[in-house]
Amino acid sequence: MFCRQCGATLPDGAVFCPQCGTPVGQVRKGDNGKPAILIILLAAVLPVIIIFVIGLLAAIAVPNFVRPRNNAQRNACIDNLRMLEGAIEQVKLEGGIPSSDTIYGPDNYIKVAPTCPSTKAAYAIPEDGSRPVCPNPTVNGTGDHERHELPSH
Repeated sequence: MFCRQCGATLPDGAVFCPQCGTPVGQVRKGDNGKPAILIILLAAVLPVIIIFVIGLLAAIAVPNFVRPRNNAQRNACIDNLRMLEGAIEQVKLEGGIPSSDTIYGPDNYIKVAPTCPSTKAAYAIPEDGSRPVCPNPTVNGTGDHERHELPSH
């Protein structure tokens, strides 16, 4: 150990410097005015650990924010398909031919043509008597839990 005032070598357990009489205080072995290696390592490693934990929490949280949005869009799309199917059935019951002109409009069954919430694409009115489908091809090919389609009768 060394005296901070005069730099003299201090014997172990010394309370005062034998050369100048300065109180030794809390001097660590090998302390020559530079920070201890433990403090340097802690200052270097702690930010890395904090960034790692924040990244881990983000990796867990982001999918949990995306999934409810996708489910809401899927449910809204299915509701649009139900509404469109009901309007098509009404036109058929009245003896008309389902088309954009007979379904959409201020005096018809649906005032404004609905769009898929995922892509904002308009729904096509089927001419062959089949059920309406979502216009988004990427959604309808990715798995049963993500499909935008009406349930079977």
